[in-house]
Amino acid sequence: MRIGEILGIKLDHFNPFEPSIEAVRQHNIENRAQAKTTERTLQIYQSLAENIQIYIRTERSESDVLGSNFLFLNMRGSFKGFPFKARNFLRILKEAGERTGLTKTEIRTHSGRSTRAQELVELMREQPELGITKTFIDEELGWRSERSIKAYEKGYSLRQKRQIMERIKPVIQKNQGRDKFDKH
Repeated sequence: MRIGEILGIKLDHFNPFEPSIEAVRQHNIENRAQAKTTERTLQIYQSLAENIQIYIRTERSESDVLGSNFLFLNMRGSFKGFPFKARNFLRILKEAGERTGLTKTEIRTHSGRSTRAQELVELMREQPELGITKTFIDEELGWRSERSIKAYEKGYSLRQKRQIMERIKPVIQKNQGRDKFDKH
């Protein structure tokens, strides 16, 4: 999801029973969050749904001093109970990344989305039996244009290139052996 979509999530956009989150296009005056992509329902893993439920019952509940419908709220300070704004989200994301060993300056809010798009394109190529299609990726990421996927289809990652080279190696070696035999 885009940052505006995440910050715009309201409690009623989350469904813990059919683990999903709705990305809704609406302008939120409270935190200026806005979804730029198409509206869609995103299926989420059960483990994420459980973590969101724990967050709602604990940290969010303690922070909700204003009766807000937003999922993500500030937990302390003069903005306690107000919905997150983009700068808060980025600060928290960078701090969490730094605790895991990432460099703060290299963390962008869009990085996870780009990584997910690349991951889906790679899986579509490498494991067609999974049923991932361009249409699935477009819908998952909320893209309105078929051209959006092009940037991720252009090239191959180093891992993909290495896997292809390993599959090609025996064929090349076999052909090189045949060439030597043919020359004699």
